[in-house]
Amino acid sequence: MTSKQAGALAARSGSIVLLINYFAGSFKGSSAVTDVIEELTAEGHAIKVVQTVPPEQMPQHIAALAQDCDLLICMGGDGTLNQVIDSLLQLDHRPLLGYIAAGTTCDFARTLGLPIDDFALAARQIVHGQVGTLDAGCLNDRHFAYVASFGAFTQVATGTPRQLKQNLGHVAYFLEGLRSLPSIKPIPVKVTWEDGELNTPLIFGAVSNSTSIGGMLRLSEEDVKMDDGLCECM
Repeated sequence: MTSKQAGALAARSGSIVLLINYFAGSFKGSSAVTDVIEELTAEGHAIKVVQTVPPEQMPQHIAALAQDCDLLICMGGDGTLNQVIDSLLQLDHRPLLGYIAAGTTCDFARTLGLPIDDFALAARQIVHGQVGTLDAGCLNDRHFAYVASFGAFTQVATGTPRQLKQNLGHVAYFLEGLRSLPSIKPIPVKVTWEDGELNTPLIFGAVSNSTSIGGMLRLSEEDVKMDDGLCECM
């Protein structure tokens, strides 16, 4: 569902949709889009550039875009990518998905080894990339490919003002996390699995498929396999 490095997609002749979140944390404006478009059209591909829509409208937006494209490229942060993945997994016909990371922290892109600051290179790797698969989880009928979490600091990503993220980058998350400290409290949780059960108050819990969460929590690359059918629990 995402492209990796070294050679097969360039042979495809279908159309490309570039879906852009212009409010993503590290988005650098129109020049970045121009660089990406030049890379994508260099091989003669037809390309359509569209903007993201509010989350509640995303499933219908993606369904319409997916009807006549072979490759859908998401240019935004991890949150935007998750919205796109959730929307695609509701469809019978799913185009290939490429990701150009333009978010504040880009945990998921770092896990995949994708370029973070070089958007043109990311586009080049998509066009000339091999197709791979990724695991996706499901919580309350919503799919996710990065993390589903609750408790301490989990509202920081969505609660941090966009302007602050664009001005300060990851530091904005740190400041918002400090501001949320007084609101942290234990949450009663019951977790069951094949060999046991946990019933205790927790201040944080996460199910993820990434080596980094929020730019702070780290998991070993040896423990995280992106396509093994399993998510990690923390």
